[in-house]
Amino acid sequence: MNNWTKIKGNHSFKFGADIRFAYNLRIPSDRHRAGQLNFDNGITQGNDGSNGAGLAAFLLGDVTHFQRFVSSSTNAYETQPRRFFYAQDTWRATSKLTLNLGVRWDLYIPESVAGKGLGGWVDTATGEMRVAGQNGVNLQGNTSTYYRHISPRLGIAYQVNPKTVVRMGYGRSYDIGVFGTTFGHIVTQNLPVLAAQEYSGGSAGAQDINTAFFLSSGPIAFDPASGLTVGNCNKITDPTGTKTQCLGPNGRPMIPDGVSRDIRNFSNTIPSVDAWNISVQRQVTPTISVTASYVGNKGTHTHGDGADYNANGLTNKSYVKGCNDNTLPSGLLVPNATCTTFNGATPKQRTPYYGTSSAYPFPSVAPYGGNFGWTGGDRKQAADLNSKYNALQIQADKRFSNGLQFQSSYTFQHAIQTSFSGVGFARYVNIDPKVNYGPNESYRNHVFILSQVYELPVGKGKKWAKDVGSVANAIVGGWELNTSTNISSGLPWTPGLSDCSASIDQGPCMPDVLGSVKDGTRSGDPKAGGYWYQTTSGVKLDTLGKTAGPWGQTATLDGFGNAGVGRFRGPKLFNTNAGVFKTVNFGERARAQFQFEAFNVFNHVNLANPDRCVDCGTGGSITDLTPGAQMRRLQFGLKLSF
Repeated sequence: MNNWTKIKGNHSFKFGADIRFAYNLRIPSDRHRAGQLNFDNGITQGNDGSNGAGLAAFLLGDVTHFQRFVSSSTNAYETQPRRFFYAQDTWRATSKLTLNLGVRWDLYIPESVAGKGLGGWVDTATGEMRVAGQNGVNLQGNTSTYYRHISPRLGIAYQVNPKTVVRMGYGRSYDIGVFGTTFGHIVTQNLPVLAAQEYSGGSAGAQDINTAFFLSSGPIAFDPASGLTVGNCNKITDPTGTKTQCLGPNGRPMIPDGVSRDIRNFSNTIPSVDAWNISVQRQVTPTISVTASYVGNKGTHTHGDGADYNANGLTNKSYVKGCNDNTLPSGLLVPNATCTTFNGATPKQRTPYYGTSSAYPFPSVAPYGGNFGWTGGDRKQAADLNSKYNALQIQADKRFSNGLQFQSSYTFQHAIQTSFSGVGFARYVNIDPKVNYGPNESYRNHVFILSQVYELPVGKGKKWAKDVGSVANAIVGGWELNTSTNISSGLPWTPGLSDCSASIDQGPCMPDVLGSVKDGTRSGDPKAGGYWYQTTSGVKLDTLGKTAGPWGQTATLDGFGNAGVGRFRGPKLFNTNAGVFKTVNFGERARAQFQFEAFNVFNHVNLANPDRCVDCGTGGSITDLTPGAQMRRLQFGLKLSF
């Protein structure tokens, strides 16, 4: 890394370079390598679905779900050259106007693996695995280098008069992310390096329709190194069941089912944020200034509030409750009577990367995908989402004088992004990102903060009692009062239903809002149902079109309720912290400070968001404090300095 500066006239030129080399070696064990086994109740339930016990399944030796990491490699690492260059000119155009112009170029060379066979890139266009060093694939997985990561910068400062300054700026920055978002933890966790083996009864690799495997026989042995060369076929890629290895259109091995697939785009695009602001600052008195600002930013190619999502998640298109596959004596899977009667599609038909073949001749209804026979989840680090933030910020500052200093600010803000949390089935991003797009659940629209430090004007050198003796000064002098107050509006929350299976089984489970939703009792016990908002009073909205009060189950199959992500707001926040400090000096070399602090001094109950289930008995209840809140807490301390 190096930087150079050249000053010429009223220009200050800066330019430089930052050359880095990233290295990552991780031997994951997120899923225990000895295997994680589940024994569910269902295997021992009666025909009517009653009773059943997981312990009974264990005693029978019937494993209902199994997962583990399988790998023999300890040297599969990734490397990535990163090169950054910038140039900047700070130009004092006039005595009142200063311009800052700059540009930065970020160059991320696609990551490379250690050698042949030590990395695998999932090709979702063909279903093939691009194995490093094989079949025309280089050690970068044939990933293209993106050369247009350009970051312009602009800053303007103009002094209108001696007491007023206008500032504005714009800049773009890139975020390399962490833990696999743009580098590492992906291509060395795919076949042929590592396999995340997982299956349940009836899925690929299972020993029968209900059981993943029997303890008496153990799980299917799996070698990641040969996972692409032997036994990588399924009913879609090899409907006749006669092939030892299945190859794709480029002659590369097809990726089998029964293993997880970690996916990253081949464009090497890096998440970016464009940020801008404009502010006007005015000096009101010699010690007080006021600033009003507009602040905004836009995130492009971001990861939302979760780094990855399932690229093979089902679509709700043609969903009908109860529509599944039946297994014929011949082993052929066929849609059941519910599917044919109501023109529904089975989960396999709704899975993007399952597909169709002569062994499963039922067309896919997913909006994208391929005939690959994949039924499991696919962890995609896509960097293909967006976010927005806009805010009005007003701030007043008083510099320390006459024993007083304070800072107050008011923010009116809106933050919008693709949200994955708190909305039922949650992620539907692979099918339609707009469904999960709404207010950020961590941002309050209105935030007022006031903090101050006040040294009482009593004691030696102060306004009052300035001539007292040392003993008296030790009593009346050295007192300081600090306070901090936060008054904010409520956090966004999304209403939900106890069961959306009448209309969907994927994506956010939201009701329809049919009219004005009234406030709940908002008095008495917050843990009581209906405390924060009007619910259905116990009426279950479990069928299409059913309504109760202002809520309803959507009347449309494969449709979402109109409630919207983050449309409603929870309780407001009010919190004041205060502290009293007494400092006693012992000559010039030592001092003691006695501290008394009260957190949430008024003991205000700052409630969390309510239970969002509008047709549950607990709907509208609040059982906790908002994150970071606490009831009043007193703290005493002594600080010695010498």
